[in-house]
Amino acid sequence: MATGEIAYDAVCVNPECDAYGVTGLGNVTVQCRYGVDGIRFFRCRSCRTELSERHGMPLLGLRLSHERIVSAVRHLAEGTGIRKTARLTGVSKDAVDRILNRVGNHAKDVHDRLVRSLDVSEV
Repeated sequence: MATGEIAYDAVCVNPECDAYGVTGLGNVTVQCRYGVDGIRFFRCRSCRTELSERHGMPLLGLRLSHERIVSAVRHLAEGTGIRKTARLTGVSKDAVDRILNRVGNHAKDVHDRLVRSLDVSEV
């Protein structure tokens, strides 16, 4: 997808925009691509709001490739420590720590939103 091309899969995230949350209008265009994965940066033609393809995701602002992030998360999910995960994935210990915190906080938020009012009779 080239710069200026319409992104039919993207929606405006501005609640005050007439096109808020509506897909297929052709009002969201690709402004540029950035990062090692060529992440799309969008702009709404209606209200001029700009956002990243990773908007609202725990990966927003991370400069690592998607493959490295997924690899780090898989290692961490298997119980591999932060230092060993850093060595295995080729990223810094601090980057692994940031990934762990972001993905962990996102998982907690999703869990808290979805798991409610459970009647647990046995533990």
